[in-house]
Amino acid sequence: MLSGKIICFVDTNVLLYGRDRKNPDKRAAAADWIRRLSAGRQLVISPQVMNEYSSVVLRKRVMADLSELEMDLEGMKAWCTAETTADTASMGLRLHRNYGFSFYDSVLLASALTASCNVFLSEDMNGGQRIDGLLLVNPFRHKPVDLEKLVT
Repeated sequence: MLSGKIICFVDTNVLLYGRDRKNPDKRAAAADWIRRLSAGRQLVISPQVMNEYSSVVLRKRVMADLSELEMDLEGMKAWCTAETTADTASMGLRLHRNYGFSFYDSVLLASALTASCNVFLSEDMNGGQRIDGLLLVNPFRHKPVDLEKLVT
């Protein structure tokens, strides 16, 4: 388990790698992060993450049938404590303008900030960068045990 003061917003790509049979190394790393953060009640997502996850799974036919996706979404509900609202959309636009991330990634960052997360776990962003106090961490370059050192 990780320190209770660290709350991680987990990007869609990390959850998808946790299911990726084509990339066993990333699958194992993502699964380790997800397991540890979940056990420590430190994993946060937003409804947007659930929607993106579902869209990719359905488009790429990652799972054999819809019951697997339904089970995944059911399990994600406990982590879905960050909101996606009109305010996060406005904040996302500001973050997009200030930092240059895509609008949808910026809305995820806004959701993470609004939910008082201090880490944003993603392969797709500039690991090590801080966005309004939120540290971007690439889960495939760091292990969960490194997190406390990274945050301090």
